[in-house]
Amino acid sequence: MIAPSEFATKTRIPKEIRYKWLSKNAPGELKYVHKSSLSVDHTYQRDMNESKRLRIAKDFNWAAFGVLIVSRRKNGDLVVVDGQHRLGAAKSRTDIQEVPVVIFDLGDNLQDEASDFLMANQDRRALRGLETFAAQLIAGDEASIRVNELLGLADRTAGKATTGSSNTVNCVIALRQLVLTDYASLEAVWPTMVELSRKSVFDNRLIKGLVYLEQRMKDEAGEKVSISDTKIHKRFLSLGQEKLMAGIHKASSYYQGGGAKVWATGILEAFNKGVWKKFEM
Repeated sequence: MIAPSEFATKTRIPKEIRYKWLSKNAPGELKYVHKSSLSVDHTYQRDMNESKRLRIAKDFNWAAFGVLIVSRRKNGDLVVVDGQHRLGAAKSRTDIQEVPVVIFDLGDNLQDEASDFLMANQDRRALRGLETFAAQLIAGDEASIRVNELLGLADRTAGKATTGSSNTVNCVIALRQLVLTDYASLEAVWPTMVELSRKSVFDNRLIKGLVYLEQRMKDEAGEKVSISDTKIHKRFLSLGQEKLMAGIHKASSYYQGGGAKVWATGILEAFNKGVWKKFEM
């Protein structure tokens, strides 16, 4: 006698049949082929991005290279459906001759090739900023480590920021870029930024605007001043984040755009309002 559980197992309909899941193409053939035997069909492929090709070639990584998706046509030609920049990088190097590929027999069906190209690229999601930062941190990236140290000084961590959040910072990629371009200015404005954002979201526009201002802020006599100066620091704190952000919004509206210079202009206008001795940049 068959037990109920055994009967259910024997009679269970595979979900591929039950839900009519599709399975397009036969499994591909995994192998290594000489790079010179591979080509790219530009009737549906995007143009080669030379800077991307060169970036991959200069810092070649087999794990990141993965495998190329290749279509084998009836005449035997091997056409790269996904991975032309990786192939271009491999062709740029004399120390690489063979590359790993998965070959699919699509015949001469160009429509299938183009469709597979779209699926391979549309379903591939680029890493989000926080994901990139986490990976860079684990990889020992010095700029990311410095950002993490600054976050620690602010009693914050990298994470998705929400309204009212006071312990996470989302704009870590922007902070990393500031570390790379002008760490001294970022370090100078950091205490002010931390205090201004003590109970609110860490705004990307405010930190970029403050750094831009730190690089260029002068008094009436044309002397360079720093946001870290006690009086200037206290003036910013007395205004608060809300008024400074209002200045940023006003400048963005006036100039019909954004960017560090525009945001700094709005911040400085808010800073100078009601002050006898004006500052400039």
